Amino acid sequence: MGIETLGGADLAVLLVAVLLAGALDASVGSGGAVLLPALIGASPPGVAASVPLAVNKAVAVAGNLVAARRYRSPGAGPLDRGLLAATLGCALAGVLLGAWLATRIDVALLSWMAAAALAALVAGLLLRAHRRRRAAEARRAPPHPRAVPAVIGGIAIYDGMIGPATGSLLQLALQRLLARPVHECLAAARLMQALLNLAAGIALWMVTAPDPRLVVLLAALHALGGWAGAAIARRIPESVLHRLLIACIALSVLRMVLVR
Repeated sequence: MGIETLGGADLAVLLVAVLLAGALDASVGSGGAVLLPALIGASPPGVAASVPLAVNKAVAVAGNLVAARRYRSPGAGPLDRGLLAATLGCALAGVLLGAWLATRIDVALLSWMAAAALAALVAGLLLRAHRRRRAAEARRAPPHPRAVPAVIGGIAIYDGMIGPATGSLLQLALQRLLARPVHECLAAARLMQALLNLAAGIALWMVTAPDPRLVVLLAALHALGGWAGAAIARRIPESVLHRLLIACIALSVLRMVLVR
């Protein structure tokens, strides 16, 4: 899969998809639900499935790093350095374990398992939001920062096995465990997402051969989308951003169930 093998229409669709994916990853996550189908659709006959997967993971690193830098405020952050280091270590171990587990389980079964888990998550989030509206004075849940490494490691295992909506899950997990607004958790979530994409991208690159020129081109556009998405997310109210997170997870469920 390279620039020469792509027709003009396929390349145009990819360029638009990667910009949108970068903006989504930087704001609410789930950019892979846009970019990966576009990469698969543009792949010529006979190309291994690992090729578009490798391109998708490698490309997403750039946009997430750009977004993490734009969200980061000097002297502020939801995680101290020690907790961040432990969390990133668990995330790296989790994504590698997930990639290994994916080679041991049928991909169709993995898709149904992930779809069921995400559907249950969406239902739980909607029920929780409904209860909060009925009890406006309800107490905010206490933070549990020590649970962050283990929970993020679990999400990383899922990312290595399947991956859709990982960015959204990271943001929601940090918001819940740290009892902080979504906007304050965006930088850490984007940094973790970049690490997961980098680890998975390297692993996939070792077994496939995507065109480096195509990866560089798409990565540059993904970074541009990440820059724009971070700017947009700063202006979105927290309540709206939370609903968008839930919507992106729901769309990822539909993609896994309907697109096969």
